[in-house]
Amino acid sequence: KDLQLVVERGSQILSKSRAELVDFTSHAEVANQPGHYIIYWEIKGEVEERILGECCREMDASFVDHGYVVSRRTNSIGPLELRIVERGTFKKILDYFIGNGAALSQFKIPRCTSNQVLLKILNVCTIKRFHSTAYG
Repeated sequence: KDLQLVVERGSQILSKSRAELVDFTSHAEVANQPGHYIIYWEIKGEVEERILGECCREMDASFVDHGYVVSRRTNSIGPLELRIVERGTFKKILDYFIGNGAALSQFKIPRCTSNQVLLKILNVCTIKRFHSTAYG
């Protein structure tokens, strides 16, 4: 629920530049310390990098969970990362899962994932990365 609100805050900034959010998912990256959250966005339209950086910072600052805020302030959670994926990425994910037996009517992109196949598709399709400067 918190994630949905955070993404809505970021996409409000995005919409001011006449672009729109097509779909999103996220991942809690804990391979390196400190761990951090990655939000993957597929967007429609052209957006200046400055605006995407602002979206990333706004999303990081919009998490209201006390544990998150304290952890960010003490650097036990690293800056939020926003990754922009190329157009058609979420369709590739859908096609992969349908091709492996998932029912189209039952498949939904998870809002948070640790599925390695899904993450591989997302990471291969990443075209831009932004790190939050909130709490900096």
